[in-house]
Amino acid sequence: MTGVNQVLPPVIDVVTKGTDWPAIIAAIVTGVAAVLGIGGTAWQAKRGREAASGDLQAGIGAADKRALQAEKLRVYSQFHGTLDEVVVRAVRSDARTTGKADLNNALTAMYKATAAVRLIAPERLGQAVRKAAEDVASETGTDRLGSREFDRDNYIYNQRQELYDKMRVDLGVEEEEAGAAPAAGQEG
Repeated sequence: MTGVNQVLPPVIDVVTKGTDWPAIIAAIVTGVAAVLGIGGTAWQAKRGREAASGDLQAGIGAADKRALQAEKLRVYSQFHGTLDEVVVRAVRSDARTTGKADLNNALTAMYKATAAVRLIAPERLGQAVRKAAEDVASETGTDRLGSREFDRDNYIYNQRQELYDKMRVDLGVEEEEAGAAPAAGQEG
């Protein structure tokens, strides 16, 4: 029996001493802390994903805006280039078939560029571009484009300057206010 007594006393000690409440409470608190830690980590990960997604969307939005601005700049530049081409071809065209064909090709390119601007620009700017293209086209049948009358005082020239200003505003380019600085000799 001595061998049995040596094995049984620890079991009897546990049974006789009662429940170890501090150890049980410590285990429960440790378990609760672990669950809360896991939950907090998951919550923080979710917030991190949402923030990263928002940052990515903002970055994509900014990239899209820059791409649109670059496309507008290309389309606006192409439009003005086609207006120049029409004026040059109108001045150079004569009764020769090649001159008229060159002018017709330039007019076709101008109308295509006008359509591109009208698709990408705000409505009011698109209407102003259409009007300018129509005015340039109507002048091709006259001798005015090749004469001295087509200078800085010309309606079409002034109309184009207004288009440049409107296009700069649409592109968000800072422009100096017209007349902000007095001209030389006009200081008051």
